[in-house]
Amino acid sequence: MTLDQLLDLGFDSSTHDGRYLHVRCSQCAALAINGTPCHETGCPNQTDECDECGATVPARYRLCADCANPEPLPPLCSADFPWADFACPNDATGPDGCCDECRAVLADCDEAGRLNDTNPDLDGGF
Repeated sequence: MTLDQLLDLGFDSSTHDGRYLHVRCSQCAALAINGTPCHETGCPNQTDECDECGATVPARYRLCADCANPEPLPPLCSADFPWADFACPNDATGPDGCCDECRAVLADCDEAGRLNDTNPDLDGGF
């Protein structure tokens, strides 16, 4: 463990005297148990790992900002829409794998892959 790693884990008052790392937190009585640095329960500096990518996140968060807010998908009518990975949000069991809502959105697509202006509330997504 390095000083930078301790600082990333929320041990903001930690120091290194050349030989030893001193685990300290400005918000709690931090300590190391068998070499593992620990905050007191409820410490505002406590951190956790993102469930998907392992990045450091505040305590009680499950996902980092990048995993929680992935890049938006292109509109359904776009040629760039990942149809191979598409799953109907309504768990449709129709022969084409779509429900009436999906078919209505696709019916509003013109030949060029753009949404027709017949429905101003339709944004191309679910």
